[in-house]
Amino acid sequence: MPCLAEYRARFLMQVGRYVPHASEQQRFAEVLDHFIDWSAVHATSLVHHDSGYEQHVVSFARVVDGSVFWSAYPRMVDGAKFEITPRTAKYLNPALQDEARALFGSISTEALTDDGTLRVRFSALKNLTTRQRVTDLLERLLV
Repeated sequence: MPCLAEYRARFLMQVGRYVPHASEQQRFAEVLDHFIDWSAVHATSLVHHDSGYEQHVVSFARVVDGSVFWSAYPRMVDGAKFEITPRTAKYLNPALQDEARALFGSISTEALTDDGTLRVRFSALKNLTTRQRVTDLLERLLV
């Protein structure tokens, strides 16, 4: 089973195919590392999820039930996306669901998919303030 470092390396290698500039690749690495580091701080609640996907996905799942909490996917269109998965939404009260949709809607045009996944492009998370807003939301969702 590949370890987190291998998943990270594969993700960034694939992103490098879609994002040609080294400086942009570095910013995407910073975004990914931010969420990996945040998840590591919450190791009693989150664990790296071996997705088994061919897409070089980096995911973390809830320890309590094994459901995927967040994922990062390389994408040819825009380099990569970050998403909070639909199963996470079932743990939200309506006010927190509305807050999550509003936050993602304010930073992404593809914020909410038909299946309820909250999604944002990695490029929108390069800004530290925006990234911290998403991290603050993750904190509240994890409780």
